[in-house]
Amino acid sequence: MKQGRDVNFNLGKGFTATCWWEDTRYGFRHLCVLYKDGRSMATEKACYYNRTWECYEFQSVISRAVEKIKDYLKPSEYKALRYYIDHQREEEEKEKVLGKFSGLAAITKMAAIMAPDQKAANESRRRILEATPGISFPDDWDTLPEEEKTRRLDAVENEMIKK
Repeated sequence: MKQGRDVNFNLGKGFTATCWWEDTRYGFRHLCVLYKDGRSMATEKACYYNRTWECYEFQSVISRAVEKIKDYLKPSEYKALRYYIDHQREEEEKEKVLGKFSGLAAITKMAAIMAPDQKAANESRRRILEATPGISFPDDWDTLPEEEKTRRLDAVENEMIKK
């Protein structure tokens, strides 16, 4: 059975979670042990057939482990844990993604500088962006004037480097 490495989460207020995944006959599962000051408080697992629909890996098992011990927590502890699970960790993941996009924007800007003319610059920038998962171009892209293509590509690059 294949197993993924441990991923540790510092949830704040003395809480940590250690999570990992394992292959199963039908897919895989995420497992989590929730600790308070180094003492195990809860365990949780979630089974999946092909993929999860989480904002970040292990979100579901961490959330369910916290819910198991909700009645034993101070309201401030529970609120802090829910905030981490629902918002802070998601923001950390978004920052990672944004960092990757800002690097891509720098590459497209360099391609534009190195191109001999505006049409070649726009085509280079389009090819780079089109190869990126999640980015697509309208069907009528080729019929747009070069000035409009430049304006739209500039707008995309500017969004990619916003923090």
